[in-house]
Parts: sequence; structure tokens; C-alpha cells
Amino acid sequence: MNGNKLIIETQRLFIKAIQPVNAETVYNYRIDPRVNKYQNWESISYESILKFINENLKTEFNSPDKWKQFGIYTKDNDFLIGDTGLHFLNPQNSIVEIGFTLSHENQGFGYGSEAVKSIIYFLFKILKKHRIFASVDPQNNKSISLLKRVGFKQEAYFKKSLFIKENWVDDVIFALLNEEYQPNEEDYKYYCIKE
Repeated sequence: MNGNKLIIETQRLFIKAIQPVNAETVYNYRIDPRVNKYQNWESISYESILKFINENLKTEFNSPDKWKQFGIYTKDNDFLIGDTGLHFLNPQNSIVEIGFTLSHENQGFGYGSEAVKSIIYFLFKILKKHRIFASVDPQNNKSISLLKRVGFKQEAYFKKSLFIKENWVDDVIFALLNEEYQPNEEDYKYYCIKE
């Protein structure tokens, strides 16, 4: 499967590869302190974002120990409002770490939940992955609420286990197993996966 051609369509969104033309949009929301407060991004510049996008387009999809980033676009005007990263792990390639970011202006409208739910469906139903997990700062209440809404459960709490922005911070792990996953028929009737 070619990750650069993959498009996951939901009721209101397209999840697809981020293109170099979107670099300025990505840069603008990633430098926003309201958005990057809990992120471990270093030296954000327009040039670093453009390099990241170009390198991401070269990254093989669904390959162990690789991150692949996708944009979250609105269907009505194909505008980039955020992104989501998938980290394919372990020798059996059956575990995936997920991360997500939405621009501040597009938070609170259910876009994050809609995007993450479609990705969960894709990973479990199409790629047949075993487990999806997320690493979250325990103070990041919005992300924790989103993960709980889509069915993730807290598995672990690690005290001062990550060094981010010159500080040791706590890390909470949320996860969902394929065998626990109960897709909502109302949601997945809108999903269309193209390559």
C-alpha cells in the first residue's frame, strides 16, 4: 500500500499525505504555543517543516520503526487543519503508536475525534493491527478526553520519564486492542478508503 496515495474519507474530512504546498499552514499551527505546549517539536522553522514534509513523502508506509504523517483536511474546501502521525512498531509490525495535532482554530468541532476514529478503523479493519497506543502528557486534558471518547483506556503512568523542553515530564499511555474495538456503524458508513 502506497501511503502517499492513501486517502481516508470521513463525513467531513480527508486524511491524506501532506504536500509541500501545505508547509506554511503546518508551520503556522505548529508554532502556536496553544498547540505545541505538550509537543516535543524542536527548532520549528518553515524550512524544517518543508524538509519534514518532503522526507515524510519518501518514508515507506507501514514499515517497522517508521513514522508516517498524514494531513487532516476539510472536505468542503480541502483545507489542512491538522495532522496525525502513525508509528509502526515491533518485528511483527502489529503495534502502532498514534499522535495527532489540530490547529487551535479547528479544535472543539469534533474533527479530532472524527479523524482518529477513521484511522482506528483503517488500522484495525484494513491493516489488521493488534494494538494502537498513544503517549500523552497527563496535563493534556483535551487529548486525553479525545482518546477516551474513541475508546482508548489508560494502561500506564510513568513519572518524569520524558525530557521535553528542558524538563522531565510525566507520560501517560492510552491504548486500544483490536479485540476490544467496537466500530460505530453511524461513523463507518461514511468511511471510504482509496489508494
